[in-house]
This record gives sequence, structure tokens and C-alpha cells, in this order.
Amino acid sequence: MSGLKIRNMDAADLKRVSEICALAFYGYYGKISLRTIEGLESSLALYPRGCFAAQDDEGISGFIFSRKLGSLGWIGVLGVDPCRHGRDIGKPLLEAAYNELENDGCAMIGLETMPDSLYNVGFYLKYGFDMQHPALVLEKEVKDVETPAGYEWTESACPGDILRIGASVVEGLDYSVEAANAEKFGWGKTYFFKGLAGEGFAILRHVSIIEGQKAESLFVRALVLTREDRNDLLRAAACIERYSQSINLRKVTISASAANANAVRWLIEAGYRVTKTSMRMMRKGSYKLSGGVELSRWIM
Repeated sequence: MSGLKIRNMDAADLKRVSEICALAFYGYYGKISLRTIEGLESSLALYPRGCFAAQDDEGISGFIFSRKLGSLGWIGVLGVDPCRHGRDIGKPLLEAAYNELENDGCAMIGLETMPDSLYNVGFYLKYGFDMQHPALVLEKEVKDVETPAGYEWTESACPGDILRIGASVVEGLDYSVEAANAEKFGWGKTYFFKGLAGEGFAILRHVSIIEGQKAESLFVRALVLTREDRNDLLRAAACIERYSQSINLRKVTISASAANANAVRWLIEAGYRVTKTSMRMMRKGSYKLSGGVELSRWIM
């Protein structure tokens, strides 16, 4: 191989990116699952300066997405064509994304990876990432859910509410760009809770990211509450479950770092079950809750 070039990704690359992604993760998932072009377009639009493609004489051989949410930056998906393994493609892609996030002022930079993938964990350890908390994917089948009396949510909010609420839980955290992306690309909605002891919001995805696959679960991209309060969390979850029913999705999926230990336990007690785990790794800073609850997954 000669002439490897790491450059910013553009929309024309996304068909090939989808193909590489399916091939790269075939060994883990055991099936070819193509990402939708629309889903990849929305991910690229979230932080285009931090998404890169590796190109050589044979074409695009790898890619990486990253995302910046205020003070938090994370690596989304890093994929290399299995036919090009061993050609030192992953490292320059990782460094390009990391350097962009660092230069753009991120105080925390991390990622999530599959804990049972020895190669992935070893690769990220080699290049400066340290293992932090495990992350859990929680799922619940919803039926006959009633929204608790006196508790509701709204799509209306004042400018800056997402930043204000997020930053009160994790310093500098800002989901504003993700909420705007959900509205622009039509993959989800953002709701603000009313009637809780504290404040909070949820960003919800109701569209599948896999080509030809209909969504069965309402995926909670982020659930942020200013108070670590069992009643607030379960009332917020009930609102989400009720909404899932209203749009004919039979399951709700919520992801959470184990740093939110109380919230995880409360959700399990309320009928959620663990369906998947991943490992959060950090190369810069430390993910710390200054109060409240922040449930999310650093994966696209």
C-alpha cells in the first residue's frame, strides 16, 4: 500500500463507509448490517470536522466518526476494511479524530468499545485510552403504561435550557447540537419534563439506523435529570414508555454508564433488563457527575 491519506469525510464517501462498517463488524455480530445513508449523513453533520476517511491507491480503506457535545468529545465508530488489516490504517484515523477534539477544546475525550473484543480493548489501551466504567444497555417491553398524574413533558424550551441542564450534571456538557440534529434529520425528538422535583430532558430516536430494518425500540439517546432522585427517574421513564406506546414501538432502550449506579439499579427494579455491555475508555479528562443523572451511550 502506498499514498495513504487521512482526509475529512464527505457525503460522497458514505456508501463505502456503510459497506466497510458492515464488513468490519461482521465477525462480532455475525451478519452483514448496512447502515442507512440517512443515518450516516446525520452523524457526519453532527461534527463534520471530526469525521475522517482513510484513502489509498485502492480507494477508501477506513473511516472514523467523532462527536463533540460541549466539553465532552467521543469517538463514534472506527472501521477498517478487513482486507486492509495490518496496514497501519486505524492509528492515523484515531489520532486525527482525537487531535481534532482536543484542538477544539474538549476537556473529556473518550469512547465505548466491546469489552469482549480483545483486539479493540488492546488497541485503545496501546494508544493512550484507559478503562473506566462499563456501560450497560437496558431494555424494557412496554405495555399498558400510564403517565403519572401531574407529570408531563413538552417540546417547548427556552434557548440554552439543554446546555444549562446538561452542564449542571456534567461540567460543560451540551446536547444542543444533537437535539437540533434530531429535528433537522427527522430521526427523533427532544422532550423536557415538567412536574418533577428537578429538571430534565430526553433525546429520543425512533428511526432505525440499519438499512431495511424497521425500528422496534425507542432508543433514548440521552436522558439528563438535574436530581439523582428515584421518583424523578421513574416518572421520566414512564413518560418515555408511554410515548413509545403511542408511536407503536414495543420496547424502550436506555443506555447508562455504571457511574450512574443508582439510576441503573432503579431502572432494573422497574423492569428493565441488561441486554448488552460495553466499556468506556478515556484518554483525556474524567467523566464525573456533579449531581443528577446522565444516561447515554458513546456510540452511534
